[in-house]
Amino acid sequence: MIEPVVLSSEWQLQDASKVTAQPAEISRQGFLDDGWYPATVPGTVLTSLVNNGVYPEPLYGENNRPDKIPESLCRTPYWYRIPFTVPAGYAGRKIWLNFDGINYAAEVWVNGRNLGAIKGAFTRGRFDISSAVQPGEAATLAVFVSPQPHPGEAIEHTIANGMGKNGGISALDGPTFLCSMGWDWIPGIRDRNTGIWQKVFLSASGPVLIQEPLVTTDLPLPRVDSAEIKIRPGKHFVSSVVFKTLGPIL
Repeated sequence: MIEPVVLSSEWQLQDASKVTAQPAEISRQGFLDDGWYPATVPGTVLTSLVNNGVYPEPLYGENNRPDKIPESLCRTPYWYRIPFTVPAGYAGRKIWLNFDGINYAAEVWVNGRNLGAIKGAFTRGRFDISSAVQPGEAATLAVFVSPQPHPGEAIEHTIANGMGKNGGISALDGPTFLCSMGWDWIPGIRDRNTGIWQKVFLSASGPVLIQEPLVTTDLPLPRVDSAEIKIRPGKHFVSSVVFKTLGPIL
């Protein structure tokens, strides 16, 4: 079995408005990322900026007020970047780049190539990078992360303002981090949890990969001596097979 490789160190982060280079250049070796911040992945943009001392710890005292951590974070796209080496043991196999979660949308580039996009905080991304990298050699990944399109306006919970509205409009973006806009029990999170909030990893497979199958079992009730099992990966029907049981199905 070929073990996956988690990309968890050497990440860099920068406000996209401060990056003038083209995506293809950012995702190549030799790009000068002077002034970029070391990034915490998995984590959010705010996590990385707090870890670098740009903003104070938001959970302490009055630090989460917008005069200390600006609301503009939830409307600012960021670039993430990391160099990595593809394991030599991946030779002769399909090589995959996997994202377990990015909030809210992302464009993915490797070695100057645009591999595609991810949209939705709980959407997983898997990209075939076999033609973009070489086993045993260095490569570069760049990810352009955009915040959710409806971050709303976080109300400051005070006696004068009251509790304000709940997450509301941010629900238009689907099942994202609804409460990060602020709720009656939580203040607004200034970046709305934008960032690469789940792990990123490399994996390898053979020429055929079956992923996230849906298995449906039908019994010919009242008989229980056989079962028809249908397997569907995603939305595409693959096969229907009948398995005979050795005894009653309990």
